[in-house]
Amino acid sequence: MRVQLQAQRAARTRPPVESSGWVTGGSGRSFLVPQKQYLLILVGIDGSTALAAVLVGSHLYVANVGDSRAVALNSGKAVPLSEDHKPNRKDERKRIEDAGGIIVFDYTWRVGGLLAMSRAFGNRDLKHYVKTEPNI
Repeated sequence: MRVQLQAQRAARTRPPVESSGWVTGGSGRSFLVPQKQYLLILVGIDGSTALAAVLVGSHLYVANVGDSRAVALNSGKAVPLSEDHKPNRKDERKRIEDAGGIIVFDYTWRVGGLLAMSRAFGNRDLKHYVKTEPNI
């Protein structure tokens, strides 16, 4: 009940999701606009990950970029609702290498020998290989 009340209060004080630039429909382009805004203020090579969860009726939609994680509790057991975007995942490695990038092992698998995630915001030097498209 408390979470529901907080969500109702937040809905009254925030602009609708559609007008914020974060949701553009079911196309999987939800995080593209913030990436452009993020790169405008980015000074170094830093970046970030993101996770969003939206409850619509009885359906929970979870979108993630990078290694931000969503977990639900079901009968006392943790149930993962998202999957990390790591460069050693077969699909991510193929996508990066097909784009001309390289994956290097340096204590962990890294894109270009630098970033331990295959999807994230920012990371200007790796933007051709590190994408912002979320899994939904």
